[in-house]
Amino acid sequence: MVQPKYIHVERLFDKWVKLGNDNDYGLYDEYGSTIIPPVFSEIEPFWGDIFLTCKNYKYGVYSSTGNEVLPNKFDLINIFSFNFIFSLKQ
Repeated sequence: MVQPKYIHVERLFDKWVKLGNDNDYGLYDEYGSTIIPPVFSEIEPFWGDIFLTCKNYKYGVYSSTGNEVLPNKFDLINIFSFNFIFSLKQ
């Protein structure tokens, strides 16, 4: 029997797949290529093609192309408008 590699598999918007084990979640495209490396305790859709990430209880933001928009050094990130991220608490 083949043992599963991941305990968490979640399809996001028919474009991406979130895979992970315990506290090492990553984001992958439909072909299995890594977009966001599997080093985060959380990865969640945030707004459009932007993802909120959490590592060591600090939040950051990544694009769907894998570019870091904001580093994981914030206690809180909120969106108050669909055009801008306004609230950052470090």
